Amino acid sequence: MKHELIESNIVILGKFNSSKFDKLFFIKNKLIKEDSFLDSSIFTPDFCRIDTKEILINIRSSQAVIVDKLSSDKANLNKIAKVMLLDEKNVTAIGLNFKYLFFANDILKHTKNVFFPTKSEIINSEFSDDNSAFGFYASKDFKNSRLKLDIKPVALTNIKDDSEIEALSFDFNYHILNEKSKLANTLDDYSSYLKEVEKI
Repeated sequence: MKHELIESNIVILGKFNSSKFDKLFFIKNKLIKEDSFLDSSIFTPDFCRIDTKEILINIRSSQAVIVDKLSSDKANLNKIAKVMLLDEKNVTAIGLNFKYLFFANDILKHTKNVFFPTKSEIINSEFSDDNSAFGFYASKDFKNSRLKLDIKPVALTNIKDDSEIEALSFDFNYHILNEKSKLANTLDDYSSYLKEVEKI
């Protein structure tokens, strides 16, 4: 099946003072160049939205979400998260998230062939129609994290002609609860978490 990484992001959970993360913070720490900020960026005492062509960052009182808009500049995503992590107190956890789409003909049939639990009486009696779709959930420990994988069929709209495209969404989430120093080490080792996803 053809597949594509469509989104990667890092979520930092904790207590954030949004007013600290102004333009100067990102410029001073050499994370974002001054001319890279788009007009859609917003800075208020309660909420910050930092928008560039490559990165989108949303900061609220309880979390910061750093999105790689191009799914290509992993090192910069990682660097931004690490600087924000070390600058904030009361950081409790981070999440590393990767979303892939897999494309194939007749996704419903494919999910039934792969994920249909033949020994389940309820599934066999209630979800045996041709229009039934199936997914999959699994989790395991990986290094200092819990990796969760959620697979499900999705319907997308083709922006060129409004036609519907069927795909399988593979959502990988690493949840890491740890001390701040170890969270920083995790971000230094970001590439190994991505490699584990690519291996799966």
